[in-house]
Amino acid sequence: MTSQMVNDTAKRFSLATLLFAFALFAQTTPTALAQDSIPVLICVPGGAGSTADAKERLAAFFAKTKEITGLSMNGEYHTSQAACDRYFADNSPKVAVFTYPTFVNKKDTWKLEPVVELVRQGYENNQFVVVSRKGTTLDQLKGKKLASPHWDDAAFLSKVAFDSKIDFTTHFAGVKVASALKAIKELAKGQTDAILLDENEYRSMQELPNAGEFAAILTSDALPGAPMVVLGTNSALTETLRTKLPQLCQLSPEACTAIEVKTLKPATLSTYETVFSRASK
Repeated sequence: MTSQMVNDTAKRFSLATLLFAFALFAQTTPTALAQDSIPVLICVPGGAGSTADAKERLAAFFAKTKEITGLSMNGEYHTSQAACDRYFADNSPKVAVFTYPTFVNKKDTWKLEPVVELVRQGYENNQFVVVSRKGTTLDQLKGKKLASPHWDDAAFLSKVAFDSKIDFTTHFAGVKVASALKAIKELAKGQTDAILLDENEYRSMQELPNAGEFAAILTSDALPGAPMVVLGTNSALTETLRTKLPQLCQLSPEACTAIEVKTLKPATLSTYETVFSRASK
């Protein structure tokens, strides 16, 4: 793998994490929301990139969002739970987008109500893939090393994405790595026996010159896109977001493209019924 290929691949991976661009709304009515700037948190623990990397893209996104919804927004992207918690405490958000584990774990405590499903470019199926050398079987990987940037969520992914068909925490000797690119490099060098990637990371891997040496050993079920949620009971806010935000990508495609969003869809709790039922097993 040349240094240029590594750099190009790293850029693709870092861009993917900027796709969780959602709002935290602190007011109670659409009229009030339009008058004040709304704080926004994009919380992706373990994600690539930085708050500074996302700033310009988010500003462009919020500018177009205001044209369509009348809502003035500003916000930040954070990749550590501690930073997310600080922003959350300082801004008392009323709307957020979390990763699936937080969404499931805090649904009742924070009274989370999904309002928009975000489908990211490259994540149309929202799947995860176990990759190893061609000819390797899942049984042969029992007890072997698996490297993944998603290892912190391995137990959750086992239940929800893979419907308990495998328990990653017992089947593999799992290791958390900083990025998908690092996992791929370790697999190519024989430093790990398998890796766990999301579908966009796996698609990027297939563009590398040695991709033919590896194959998907196990692919998860498809999941809905990431949920934007309202915290607490706020019917006016919920209705505003469900009816107006899904229009954004149709009326201003460039706004969604800037943060690599493909589609925004109205969402309710029923959209994520499969996620909740599997997580509760």
